[in-house]
Amino acid sequence: MSESNFSSSVFGMHCANCVTSLEKAIMQVPGVQKVSVNLQAKKVVVSGKFSISSVKEVIVNKGYSFEQPMQDRTKELWIVWLLAVLSFFVKDQLGILVFLGCALAGDLAKKLTHDGLSSLKQKDYKMETLIFIGVWGAALHHIFSLLTGHHGMGKEGVILLAIYLTGQHLESRLKDKADIAIKDLLNLLPDDVVLIKNNKKVTTKLKDVETGDCILVLPGQSVPLDGVVIEGKSELNESLITGESEPVLKVIDDGVIGGTLNISGRIVIKVSAPGDEGYLSKLVEMVENASAANIPVQGLVDKIVAVFVPIVLWAAGLAGVFWFIVPERMMGINQFLISKLAIDMEPLSWFMVVLAVLVVSCPCPLGIATPLALFIGAGRGAKIGLIIRDGKGLEDLKSCKVLMLDKTGTLTTGNPTVQSIFPFDGFTEEQVLQHAASAEEGSEHPIAKAILKNCKSRKIKWQKLENYKYHFGSGVEGLDKNGNKVMAGSVAWALPEPIAVSDEIPTDATIVAVSIDSKPIGLIALNDEIRKNAFETIRKIQKMNIKIVIASGDREESVKAVAEKLSIKNYFHAQKPEDKLALVSEYQKDNIHVVFAGDGVNDAPALAAATVGIAMGDGSDLAKQNGGLILPKGNLLNIYKAIVLSQKTFSIVGQNLFWAAIYNVIAIPLAFFGVLHPIVAQSAMVISDLIVILNSLRLQKIKI
Repeated sequence: MSESNFSSSVFGMHCANCVTSLEKAIMQVPGVQKVSVNLQAKKVVVSGKFSISSVKEVIVNKGYSFEQPMQDRTKELWIVWLLAVLSFFVKDQLGILVFLGCALAGDLAKKLTHDGLSSLKQKDYKMETLIFIGVWGAALHHIFSLLTGHHGMGKEGVILLAIYLTGQHLESRLKDKADIAIKDLLNLLPDDVVLIKNNKKVTTKLKDVETGDCILVLPGQSVPLDGVVIEGKSELNESLITGESEPVLKVIDDGVIGGTLNISGRIVIKVSAPGDEGYLSKLVEMVENASAANIPVQGLVDKIVAVFVPIVLWAAGLAGVFWFIVPERMMGINQFLISKLAIDMEPLSWFMVVLAVLVVSCPCPLGIATPLALFIGAGRGAKIGLIIRDGKGLEDLKSCKVLMLDKTGTLTTGNPTVQSIFPFDGFTEEQVLQHAASAEEGSEHPIAKAILKNCKSRKIKWQKLENYKYHFGSGVEGLDKNGNKVMAGSVAWALPEPIAVSDEIPTDATIVAVSIDSKPIGLIALNDEIRKNAFETIRKIQKMNIKIVIASGDREESVKAVAEKLSIKNYFHAQKPEDKLALVSEYQKDNIHVVFAGDGVNDAPALAAATVGIAMGDGSDLAKQNGGLILPKGNLLNIYKAIVLSQKTFSIVGQNLFWAAIYNVIAIPLAFFGVLHPIVAQSAMVISDLIVILNSLRLQKIKI
């Protein structure tokens, strides 16, 4: 009962119900505090003080296969190495075979055997295929040698197995180091919380908290779960979400995120989502999904590996044939290379050459080059306030040529306020505002919220309309109690005929026109501040030679004013959802990567169609569902950081693939001509693995 954070692979899950059922079953294990099962990544993360064997038993009883973490097999690895060392001191050929048999009987070797046989049967060649053939080839050669009285390769087989398993162990350790930041996110949540029930404090376990419960959070404590402040006020450190360390003031009705730190005041929050549905859990799941998802460069690597392994098998076979049939010719080349490289070594037998070709060609570096860098990159994105929903989005972002931005809620804060009201003849400001509020009541748009808020502050009551309809990018309409059609939206949509806008309305204001039965009754001017980091973001992205375009549904004067303030030359106004979609498609005609950033429902089609869609985290749910990347709290500067992160991540991927390729180009010919001993070849392969892993880990420290 000593494990505090446990992660393993679980295979056989195919549906969301499987995940829910497994999570509930694992939660029943004594000592388990938190469980997260990721269907796409086929991975389970368990936190608490529990027995691994108990968790394994639950998983197996549910009918799933279970892959125990490599770091929990250290003892077995030591045993294999002990057998390898002892084989040097045993001259008896049968004794060496016994040692080899004992080494192959362990779980680690059994897994290698299982994976190797499966790949051969299914013709799905992987890196384990070559090692499996090499190790078992050595074993069979040793058995054959016992029967013929020759020297066998059992000793080499044990050492090869030990080196391979050591490489796998180190790889697993380094990978755990790479994703520890993601796992530790779940540990930001406290084990116990204080509930407020009937004005009394009740301490309970976090896992027992339900939606609607009220939790007391004191200064210095982490917010346990997502919720809304219902009492008190305080400053919270939201760097987990936004990447910014500056505290944010939270008052009544403000939302809070589980895992953020309460700094200054006492607050009571009403829980809006349990732990498994909260921000942190979704963040961990999305990061794991991003690293598990197939991306173009990884797809290419997989195809290369699938072709590479059969070629290596043929190369090993040809090496054996040449060294067996024309040993003099091969030995001549061998001696030439040895003399040039100044190597002192004994000539190898044909079987040793075959073994060397097999193990040196293991494409482990090629296989881990992309997914490991991608996983670390996704984790780094989470730490700077960027949620990467799919790996393809992160890959495509590096070659972005056009960045298209919505205005309201993207370049601006998305929290507009009513600036002024301009009633037409026969109507008052209150009447215009009242009818606008009646129409906007059913909308979640920031403009609708601003109008309703202003109406409440003036204590103006409004009526609920019937036959409510929302028109994408245009406005809303409905029927009042007298059957009159009330419309509120853009001037071009809500008013039957064009009108001259008063000079009193600021050029950068957003205008909402209100009409009754197509008769104009007034205009409402709203002001929405430009995000504080918009200027810095635009300046930095423009320096990257990326074309910036504004695509807004707002009027020309308002869009133009914002574009001029931000020094953006290209802008489009009065854009409906279908117009934004067409605009994205137009730029993509010449195979140009277009990134679209938006927050509203009317941005969803363009977000989905763009090469990469970036949804503002404080925008609509539909926008976030269609975005490949999400910026929590709408930190615009993170668009720039996302592009830099993409470039850095895939620069590392390129370096990894280059190293893997160079390693094979040099090592395979040397092994083919007998210059590399199988043990040296296997050691070189492990070193190559470690170089790729350590290079990928640099992403954790690279400045974004």
